[in-house]
Amino acid sequence: MSSHARALCFLVASLASAPARAQQSQPTAPADVSGAAAAFDEGVKSFQRADYGAAARAFLRADELVPSADALSNAIAAGRRANDHLLVVTASRRAIAREAEHPELAANAREALVQAERHVSRLELSCKSKAPCSLVLDGSAVPAGTTYVLAGLHVVVASTERGERSERKFETVPGSTYSMVLEPSAEGRKAPPAPPVVAAAPSPERAVGDKPLPKAVFWSGVGVSAALTGLTIWSGLDVVNQRDELPPRPSAEQASDDGARIRRTDVLLIGTVVVAALTTYTGLALVDWGSQPASAARPLGFSF
Repeated sequence: MSSHARALCFLVASLASAPARAQQSQPTAPADVSGAAAAFDEGVKSFQRADYGAAARAFLRADELVPSADALSNAIAAGRRANDHLLVVTASRRAIAREAEHPELAANAREALVQAERHVSRLELSCKSKAPCSLVLDGSAVPAGTTYVLAGLHVVVASTERGERSERKFETVPGSTYSMVLEPSAEGRKAPPAPPVVAAAPSPERAVGDKPLPKAVFWSGVGVSAALTGLTIWSGLDVVNQRDELPPRPSAEQASDDGARIRRTDVLLIGTVVVAALTTYTGLALVDWGSQPASAARPLGFSF
């Protein structure tokens, strides 16, 4: 079936289901069926080009204009193929919310959501204030309640119309849930805005003094030092054994071979000493041995 034919089927299905939806709830705005069909068509074309991320977003846009089980099912499938776990979460939660209308779709969406949640972080955000409060996560407004983000560094800001403000910087890991209650205050309005998080350089939250290297660098140096030490010992024993086999008056070729073995042993010895010294210096001066970021978020069960 061509993409245009698929879009036409979507258009017909949307028109056919419109009366049933109208009986359940009074729409706040007229449905943009033609726009939904165009978005659905765009999703089909993107899927056929293997541009699965764009396809998932197009199917979600079609569902926003005219709710459609087909569009949501396609969005979940495209998001999974794209390994875009946030798109899968968005489409799955939307499908689960319509379980009464589409129980089979909701069941499939739950399975997809379970898989996707292993790769993202779940945030439970709320704002404690007498005045109306708004939340901004990584520069984008978000509602209070459940929000999903990719693992990494994040900044959430709560503010009121009176200028009260509260800011939290935190880091998340995949598959975890974090609960944060922010309380905007007058003191918070004096705080400077959070600097942007740049992926190419560690933020102040991750830096620990002047020791930027992970422990893996030190242990790699230890492994290389051990390997060089073993080779040096082997080379030295090889020289000794070869010397024992030399006649009292070795030939020029035998003497040359003996000299080459000695030089090899000397190079290995020097390399072992240099690598061991650099490894020791790295471990003492450059490796972060386990300090934790001061503002790391706490798991569910703790509030900020």
